[in-house]
Amino acid sequence: MAHLDTTSAQSYFDNLGPGHTADYRGVEFTESLLGRLLEKLQVDGRPHLHNAKFNGAKFAGAADFSKVDFSGDVAFTGAEFTGDALFSRAVFSQSAWFENVKFAGLVRFSGARFKGGDARFSESEFMRNVRFDDVTFNHAARFNGATFRASSRLGPLRAAELELTGALFLAPLTIEAAANSVLCQGTRWEAATIMRLRYALVDLSNAAPTQPTAISAHPSPFEGLDETPLTPSGADAAPAVCLLSLQGADVSQLVLNNVDMKRCTFSGAFHLDQLRLEGGCEFSRPPTWICGVWPPRRWSKRITIAEENRWRATAKGRWKKRRYPGWSYEQGDPEPVNEPTPETLSVVYRQLRKGFEDSKNEPDAADFYYGEMEMRKRDKRRPWVERRLLGVYWLVSGYGLRAARAFACLITAMAVTALALMLWGLPNGSLQPKTTGKVTGQNISLKTEQPSPELTLTGKNRISWDRTEKAIRVTLNAAIFRSPSQNLTTLGTFIEMAARFIEPVLLALAILAIRGRIRR
Repeated sequence: MAHLDTTSAQSYFDNLGPGHTADYRGVEFTESLLGRLLEKLQVDGRPHLHNAKFNGAKFAGAADFSKVDFSGDVAFTGAEFTGDALFSRAVFSQSAWFENVKFAGLVRFSGARFKGGDARFSESEFMRNVRFDDVTFNHAARFNGATFRASSRLGPLRAAELELTGALFLAPLTIEAAANSVLCQGTRWEAATIMRLRYALVDLSNAAPTQPTAISAHPSPFEGLDETPLTPSGADAAPAVCLLSLQGADVSQLVLNNVDMKRCTFSGAFHLDQLRLEGGCEFSRPPTWICGVWPPRRWSKRITIAEENRWRATAKGRWKKRRYPGWSYEQGDPEPVNEPTPETLSVVYRQLRKGFEDSKNEPDAADFYYGEMEMRKRDKRRPWVERRLLGVYWLVSGYGLRAARAFACLITAMAVTALALMLWGLPNGSLQPKTTGKVTGQNISLKTEQPSPELTLTGKNRISWDRTEKAIRVTLNAAIFRSPSQNLTTLGTFIEMAARFIEPVLLALAILAIRGRIRR
């Protein structure tokens, strides 16, 4: 290929024909010079450039590449556009390199088609408005380290991968994309941003939105955009947007709407308590019944995060066997920077719980509280006594969140109390006071004695309908009505005292659990 300088370019273009291959590096193009070049290379009314290299070229005034067919690789690396750069409805058959390009004017790629390799805009600087509407990238669109200084609109577009790693947005941004993945590691948003996505796996590791940034799953196909390559059946599959990572990100300005959070890694994120989750953001759930082990296990229904799933799936118990069978996590997801532990997971759950409480979402906040308590119970750095108390708290009421468990424990405790009173607490029968007296002259001295409760009944004589009714009445009085105690044996008095302490606590926990689920 010939390498041209500015002085020889004009005469050189006179000899060009369709399909000509040339090296235009360093050429300074005026509008007329560029127009003359494209006019010479027209085929069927469309200019054709083959393996064109514009590295370091300078374009004075508007550079109009609209409807140009770029066959082979095309490179604009290091080029400078002092006016508008227009690539509307251009077709790129192979890789397109726009790395380290300075766009001083309007940039428009409306209707462009990138059919071959990647389209790279890494480290480029966009000084004015950018438009990438109705653009299709059959491979990746990479904007690594690019700077956008004016309001921009990326989309609606389709891409196998949209990479914004390290990009800087200094003005309002709208992104509408149907993509397999959207990578925003270290991306900075200095202005309000709206991202409407479909099908995408999103990675926000180390991202820093300093202004309100909303990411949502777009429910319907973008108008005029062909999404067929992204759906295996060719039909409109569920356009779920799955968030993979928030590690190291500042999420104080982040709003997520209808985003799948089942695989999201939260560890290391800042201001998690300020993260706003709206719409139907779904989290993972623990397994239900686990058979094949003894005894079979059933896990309580609640919200879990990916780090807990990973920790339970990899934790080892005795003899190096899986400690929590049935738990799993997605292979190939971003690895946590630090291996998840109960200590770090309890902090994540606490921050997420606070965020839900601040947004008045008490039912979901309760699930995060449950996860926090689970991690605290398994944190071996905490005192042994605290972990045992949390174990009891879980057993009797599910940390004050499982009303059925609390009621079951209450009924069990009342049944045990009634049985114990019937066997050891109730005396033989009703105790009748006995009054004795003595007459001395005209004086009468009377003394009333209360017989001591005695239990002399043996065996099955202690079990009868009459004694059952009395035992139930004493138990209900002790647990709920708090009426004066009945005449009981010494052992029965201690049984009643224990019931007066334990059973109201279980009743309060059951009411607390119901309140937590119906509270707004």
